[in-house]
Amino acid sequence: MGAGKNSGPSTSSGPQSHQIFCCAFNAHGTVFVTGSSDHLARVYLNSLSLLAILLNGYPIFIFYMWYEY
Repeated sequence: MGAGKNSGPSTSSGPQSHQIFCCAFNAHGTVFVTGSSDHLARVYLNSLSLLAILLNGYPIFIFYMWYEY
């Protein structure tokens, strides 16, 4: 994925107001990554249904991503 700062896991459970523009899975389907209109990339662990990493620092919407492992 592109450059960004790891903000750690999200603890917010409030309503979300962003649009997801792209997503990617790893080969085993255990990690799911989204890019959205709020300029954040989110990394989810499917086995736990948990937001594991929130990456910020992107100057524009995230329209494309891929997973390479």
